[in-house]
Amino acid sequence: MNCVVPGLIGTPRPKDKPEPAHHLTRPAISGNRGVPEDVAATVHFLCGPSTRYINGQAIHTNGGAYLGA
Repeated sequence: MNCVVPGLIGTPRPKDKPEPAHHLTRPAISGNRGVPEDVAATVHFLCGPSTRYINGQAIHTNGGAYLGA
């Protein structure tokens, strides 16, 4: 079994809820925040036949945010 570990994903926020500070200070290397479709694409890939030999992995879908940027 594999799992998807998403990074910061841009979703609609209520106007009365401020953005958490750590979301503003830790940008991804890619320069933008992910969208739900990025995570969906990773899940779609993992469900396909080309990943039959990938087992027990955590796939980080975060635009490189945790590479020390």
